[in-house]
Amino acid sequence: MLPAYISHRDCAKHEMGHMHPDSPERIGAIHDMLLIKGLIDCIQPYDAPLATESQLAQAHSVLYIHTIANLSPTGGHVHVDPDTSMNPYTYQAALRAAGAAVLATDLVIGGKAPCAFCNVRPPGHHAEYAAAGGFCFSTMSR
Repeated sequence: MLPAYISHRDCAKHEMGHMHPDSPERIGAIHDMLLIKGLIDCIQPYDAPLATESQLAQAHSVLYIHTIANLSPTGGHVHVDPDTSMNPYTYQAALRAAGAAVLATDLVIGGKAPCAFCNVRPPGHHAEYAAAGGFCFSTMSR
């Protein structure tokens, strides 16, 4: 049984501006390092699914979930706080990041993987129950 490696190309589409420290290149850099170190053949790849509203509601208020969905721009960037902004792909990427965390948990608890690594963005460790922050949108993507 191999460790799970969960990612999705949607996560690389989220970006918060040219000079922002959280960069889409992080996804590729991590994947490239796994290749260089010869670890890519030692993991089982999975595509991150989209988190459902009911899954998100286990960590966030429904009002917050709807607010973030409604803020999603059709072009350019929308700032949700001084450090955190969305482009047209952010909401989809955030759903993938949260979905990856749910899948990782299910795989490990279900005995289908000994452990899991989620190579996703945007991050989630600074998000709160009803607020984004510190580049983060969903606490489920920790």
